[in-house]
Amino acid sequence: MTAMLEALPWEPLGRFNDGHAGFEDRAKPWQGSSGDSGLTRRGVIYEYVRGHPGTHVRGMAKDLGIATGDLQYHLVWLERHGHVKTMKNGFYRLVYPTLQFKEDQEVLLGVLSKDTPREILLSLVKDERVTQGDLARMLGYSQPTISWHMERLVGLGVVRKGRGLGGPSYEVAASKEDVLAFVKAYHPEVWKRWSVRLSGLLVTPHAKRAEKGGSLQRAR
Repeated sequence: MTAMLEALPWEPLGRFNDGHAGFEDRAKPWQGSSGDSGLTRRGVIYEYVRGHPGTHVRGMAKDLGIATGDLQYHLVWLERHGHVKTMKNGFYRLVYPTLQFKEDQEVLLGVLSKDTPREILLSLVKDERVTQGDLARMLGYSQPTISWHMERLVGLGVVRKGRGLGGPSYEVAASKEDVLAFVKAYHPEVWKRWSVRLSGLLVTPHAKRAEKGGSLQRAR
């Protein structure tokens, strides 16, 4: 494992002396789209990753109002010093805080960071063993779109394909408790929209810990 620095990424580190010309002193508090938080730009990026595990780089750059090149520079630094880890997933590069999640949870968080796969998973949590046609009707997507996503979700091990009376059916292979806890903790607006439909399902203590601490701790 990469050794951790004693100084956290939002603490004053002085000017960069690693030869990366053109970047200003990041130890100064940064006033960006997230407001005057008192954090350095690197600290803002790190806190964003903690609050949005599994986020993808392009979406993060847009949300924070940071140029992609600038963001990638800081992510390289954070990953090199053990604060975050990145993972390639299809067309996306996903970012996670280190030492908080199991590998299968990281895969799930990456799926939940995207709108359509997240809606599919929540639909499968609510109604078990549904077909692609059922999902297309419920979500208002075309069947080819659903088919493309289901192939990827099955390949990631998040969804399981079975056989029903009406043809192939699907169910959640990942932990349903994690799905609910992660949506509640990291996608609160989505949770508000789905909470009535999912009211009969329990939200586990994982979500309560996330609400209190701002991040889900890795299971020991």
